[in-house]
Amino acid sequence: MTSAALAAPDEARRADAKDAQKPRLLFVLPIVPWPIRRNGISLRFAPVIDYLAQRYELDVLVLAEEDESSPSTLGRCHALTVIKVPFTALPRWRRRIRNTWRALSPWGPPLGSVRFDNDRLEYALRSYLADKGYSVVVWATRHLEVACRLRRRHTQTRFVVDIIDSPALYCFRNASSDLVIRTLTRYDGWKWRRLERRALETFDATIYISNVDAQVVRAGPDPRIHVVPNGIYDADAPPLAQALPSGRVIGFLGHMAYSPNISAALRLAQRIFPRISTVLPDARLLIIGRDPAPEITQLAGPRVNVTGTVDDIWSYITRANVFVFPMIEGTGLQNKILEAMYAGVPVVTTSIAAKGMGASGGEQLLIADTDDEIAEQTVKLLRDPQYSAALTTSARAFVLREFSWAAILPRYEGIVVPR
Repeated sequence: MTSAALAAPDEARRADAKDAQKPRLLFVLPIVPWPIRRNGISLRFAPVIDYLAQRYELDVLVLAEEDESSPSTLGRCHALTVIKVPFTALPRWRRRIRNTWRALSPWGPPLGSVRFDNDRLEYALRSYLADKGYSVVVWATRHLEVACRLRRRHTQTRFVVDIIDSPALYCFRNASSDLVIRTLTRYDGWKWRRLERRALETFDATIYISNVDAQVVRAGPDPRIHVVPNGIYDADAPPLAQALPSGRVIGFLGHMAYSPNISAALRLAQRIFPRISTVLPDARLLIIGRDPAPEITQLAGPRVNVTGTVDDIWSYITRANVFVFPMIEGTGLQNKILEAMYAGVPVVTTSIAAKGMGASGGEQLLIADTDDEIAEQTVKLLRDPQYSAALTTSARAFVLREFSWAAILPRYEGIVVPR
């Protein structure tokens, strides 16, 4: 037997020992994060999981509130498990009374959590975690009350919560015209902020997608709070066009069943687009996005194209001469704005959306808040191709500099598994 043959088992044992020392990671998500363009959750976590799974043994646990079909791929993760979140098992009349009381009580959970049976969910998760030996748990779904309970039972495990968009900020920005709904939603936001603060004090680290979201919980610096934006996913993007297409097409992009996108698209179509049309009668409106709500579908007409779900967003993005995102509610970082800027299409948006990105008005995009101002800035871009080209050059450079996954992923790893 040769010396090389004798050494092989020792090398294998050393390799096994090295692998055994690697931290075992668990990501707790609300959905299966594939395919990558399934929604904003998958756009954020598919790249993160793919990156970390090359360095650690990484499992994914999905707490599904709706039915989840088996994924066609596990990406690079070691294992994927789905647990159906249990609902409160009470007669309907008792459930309504209980949920109403818990929702209105200042000591109860936020409104979106009252229908779930947290005790049963905690029991299921305790059983799952009992013999897994995870070094790190990244909690990236709601049910924060349950996560806080689990943290107290697993004191030797590093717990990181990726809240992404602050639910408190989402509630505080509610723009409903109904005073009762708006008041109840903002009351719910107060409860969410209290729960977010509790999570901050319980977990080893808390991650938000933008500074604006992070500051809702605590305005001053805190070493436990981290901001990690989404990177731009461009693997399916075509080469950058040398020039914008001819015409005057105004675009809007987003998941069209999401309330903030619905309100913004309706504002664009019903209030801003008519103002633009009086100045530019040949202007057209292109609304791109999956699962359009009925009120969005009804906007379709001779001058308004509602695409619905499309296989390739880039081929539609590059048909627009300008994108307008008149957001009046919502939170966090707007992936859709990043994609438009990356594709070389100029953007007009509101201060709410721009602030979450850290973009500067007049340098990477144009910022306006009133209907008249947004229409004026849009017309300016449509009439001045040279100015539009200069803006898009700066915008694309900004996106590549600030939102490259190559730079973001090591930062995320440093929070999850600190050296």
